[in-house]
Amino acid sequence: LLLPLLLPQAAFVRLGEVAEGLPPYGEEVELLGMDEEHAEAYLAFQGDLAALAHRALAKGSRHLLGALVQAGIQTPDAPWLPERVVGEGGVAELVPLPEGYRHAKERRLVELAKEEVARGRRVLVYVQGTERRDQIARLVEVLREAGLRADGLRAGTVSPDRREAWIAERVGKGLEVLVLHPRIVQTGLDLVDFPTVVWCQPDYSVYTLRQASRRSWRIGQRHPVRVVFLAYRGTLQEAALALIARKARASLALEGELVEGGLVDQAEEDPTLALAKALAGAVEVRWREESLDLAKGGVPLRRAGRWEPRRG
Repeated sequence: LLLPLLLPQAAFVRLGEVAEGLPPYGEEVELLGMDEEHAEAYLAFQGDLAALAHRALAKGSRHLLGALVQAGIQTPDAPWLPERVVGEGGVAELVPLPEGYRHAKERRLVELAKEEVARGRRVLVYVQGTERRDQIARLVEVLREAGLRADGLRAGTVSPDRREAWIAERVGKGLEVLVLHPRIVQTGLDLVDFPTVVWCQPDYSVYTLRQASRRSWRIGQRHPVRVVFLAYRGTLQEAALALIARKARASLALEGELVEGGLVDQAEEDPTLALAKALAGAVEVRWREESLDLAKGGVPLRRAGRWEPRRG
C-alpha cells in the first residue's frame, strides 16, 4: 500500500553511497545440530509446546502464545534451566541438563571468537535473554572460561550517555568480546572496534536487527565487517530466522530494492502468531536460502561455509 505513495517522492541514500572507502560488509547463517542429550531433552519439550500451541490456536486463544514462542526459541540456549509452561489443557516441562554442560552453540561461539581474536578482530555478541534466561552472564562466563577477555553491557548498569565511553575504556584495557542486548546500541553508537558481530539470538524487529548489525559498519571502519547468525537446525530458532529474513526482504523493497516475493512475504501475521503456528505445525516454515539476502550490498546469507567478503 505504501509503495505507490512513497517511491515516487522519496530518495533512499545508503551509507556506501555517501562514504567512500568503506570495507566490505557480509552476513552469513550457521545452522547447528544439537548434541544427542540436548536434542532429546529439547525435542520432548518442543513436542509438548506444540500440543499446547495447537490447542490454543484451535480455540482462538492468544494470551499464552508469547510465552510458548519465547520458551521454544530461548530454551535451546538455556538447557540448564528447568522450564515449565502451563497452557490449554496441558503442561510442557523441560528436564534440565547439568549447569556445567556447554552446548553446541556456546562451543561454536567460543571457536568463532577465538578465530576472530587471533586475526586481530574484536567480537560483538547479541542476545535476547537478559533476565531469568540470562545469556549475558552465561556467555561471559563461557568465554572467559575459554581464555577470552569478555564483558557484558546491560541497560540498567550503564546510562545511554556513558555507554560509548564505557566501551572505549574496556577496549583500552584489552576487551576482546562484548556481550549485550542489541536494543541498547541499535542507534547512536559507532562500534568500529568490533568488526565481527555474532547474533546468538536475533531480534524480531527488522529495524533493530539491521541497525544493530551495522553498528560496526560505520565511517572510520578499516576492516571487513562480518555478521554471523547462529541458530539450531530443526527448532523454532530456524523458523524465526526465516521469518525475519522475509520481513527484511520486504523492508528493502520499500527502500527501492524490489526483490521477487518481497511484498508477498510482507503479508505475514504478527511474528508471535506466525511462530506459534509454526510451533503447532499449523504452517510449515521452510528455510529458503534465497530469502536470506539480508546483506543487500554485501554477501548473501548462507547456511555456513567459508566467508568471502566482497563489495556490493
